[in-house]
Amino acid sequence: MKMENEFSFDKIVATIRRGDVVRWLARLDTVKAVLRDSNQHFLASQLANITAELYALLELQGVEE
Repeated sequence: MKMENEFSFDKIVATIRRGDVVRWLARLDTVKAVLRDSNQHFLASQLANITAELYALLELQGVEE
């Protein structure tokens, strides 16, 4: 018999607030700046793409505060 995990992805996502996501995105922006400063331009550009997609998803989902 397969045991169910106590935590499901849906439950975790349901508890995420817009403020949490905005804080995480700000941290990603900081990491992106550090990568650029250390000449890691490829990684910085990849992180920029991911961050932009997350901002777009945040707007589409209308995550509650």
